[in-house]
Amino acid sequence: TLSFSRWAIRDIYAKAPLFVGLKNYIEIFQSPHFLTSLRVTSIFIGVTMVAELSIGMILALLAERKTRGLDIFRIIFILPIMIAPVVVGVVWRYLYNPSYGLINYFLGIVGIERIMWLSNPHIALASIIITDIWQWTPFVFLMLLGGLQTIPNEVIEASIVDRANYSQRLIYIKLPLMKSIIGITVVLRLIDAMRALVVMYIMTFGGPGLSTEVLS
Repeated sequence: TLSFSRWAIRDIYAKAPLFVGLKNYIEIFQSPHFLTSLRVTSIFIGVTMVAELSIGMILALLAERKTRGLDIFRIIFILPIMIAPVVVGVVWRYLYNPSYGLINYFLGIVGIERIMWLSNPHIALASIIITDIWQWTPFVFLMLLGGLQTIPNEVIEASIVDRANYSQRLIYIKLPLMKSIIGITVVLRLIDAMRALVVMYIMTFGGPGLSTEVLS
């Protein structure tokens, strides 16, 4: 395969690939640039996955109950999924703007000094993670809510008759019966998080420095 060869773009039509063995792999794993991007990607995926699954599950459990106005909440809540990634990046870049962004404006009202959300290398990645959680938690919520609604009522009613409390029903009945849905949700979000690029590119272009540069 080409990964075991050296083949310059200028030589595509002039020369055949030159076999170099594992040299390309050795070179990339010795590159500080690659290792930094690998670390940033790992942090991004780990934090977003845990946060989105946790928040999505909590919201799904709340939405499972028949509550007045819940249908309107669902419609509003899923709107972030429908927004194009480029638009999400632009909107949140303006929200994080240190001079006229709404986030710093509201922080100023409560007496907090403005924060350089996308210019501070210690905060920039966290800012992008918050944006990703805002955009993709609704997807997780819908998947898990669908899983909860597939649980037979007879099983829940039988557990109530057996005097199982809410925590016991959640741990021993609902979560085990939702294993497949949770697994599918994790896989889909993992695939999407691995190739995430557009939003962070629009917001920070991978900077400051390499603090938000992922493998993509």
